[in-house]
Amino acid sequence: MQFNTVTDDHEQMRPALEAMKLTAKIYGQDPVQLVTTDNPAHNKLFMQSMFEDLLRNEEQFNKFFTESDSMKLPPNCTVGDTNIT
Repeated sequence: MQFNTVTDDHEQMRPALEAMKLTAKIYGQDPVQLVTTDNPAHNKLFMQSMFEDLLRNEEQFNKFFTESDSMKLPPNCTVGDTNIT
């Protein structure tokens, strides 16, 4: 689903998102698991309140992906002209 809003108020999105959720449920489709937006920090809590699986997916992802893992680079990784070990 894609739509534009006139203001930053999330309430104008709620009816369309609720209708989409209902339609998906009626037709037996899986719940929404991924949302993209032009302002994730502003929209995150609203989208998680609309689509419960978003928060569950984020929590699951965070369990398996720790900060220390994100800092590890493969051995002999080269970035530009610098060799990082």
